[in-house]
Amino acid sequence: MPKEHRSTGTGTTKRNAGIMKRLVIDDTGRSTPRGRTARPDTVLILLDESVSVSVREAQVVELEDRVRELVGREPKDFARAAVLIYDIFRLSDERGLTREIARVFDLPAMVLYQVPPLVRSIHRLGPTPSTATRDAALERIDDLCRLVIMALDGDADADVVERLVDLRKAVSKTPTDPERPEAVAAAANRLTNLVNAFFFDRLTAMPVLRNYVVGLELGL
Repeated sequence: MPKEHRSTGTGTTKRNAGIMKRLVIDDTGRSTPRGRTARPDTVLILLDESVSVSVREAQVVELEDRVRELVGREPKDFARAAVLIYDIFRLSDERGLTREIARVFDLPAMVLYQVPPLVRSIHRLGPTPSTATRDAALERIDDLCRLVIMALDGDADADVVERLVDLRKAVSKTPTDPERPEAVAAAANRLTNLVNAFFFDRLTAMPVLRNYVVGLELGL
């Protein structure tokens, strides 16, 4: 991304900084300000030491089933799966692996975690969204684009921004445009595949996790 495209006014910079400061992992359809409660199945769950081993084992089985659903069929969501895999190893008391997986959730990962909920919310708009809902979606894309530029570097930055720009162009098409639904679906799919590859590569870069993650993807 050329440097000249990164310059922003003081007001925009302050707004971006505010968004970044409030950003936490969430899958409710938008970024969750700190202090609010997000859905319990998509955040890093608290480990209750009073829970029995049998209960934890049952929770692990349930989480693994949910991961298989997320990565074993289209559309895949390795971003949410990564959070659940972290919880699986916490519940299994695998502290060394838990620390390794926690390193996946750096700032770039937390920003890219917002992509799947964004894509789902755009799909929910349907083929003929109102002007208000379409404009709201475009604003969310713009916000995420700025966060990506702030958080990612190099080729990853350029690739994600390019896919977000493609999605914005597709979403901004008039609802009466017959090519709009197909354009939105294609742009969303390319963006989703890029984010899935990011999280898949992060997880499988750890040799001890590679077979485990691939096994879940294959339904094992």
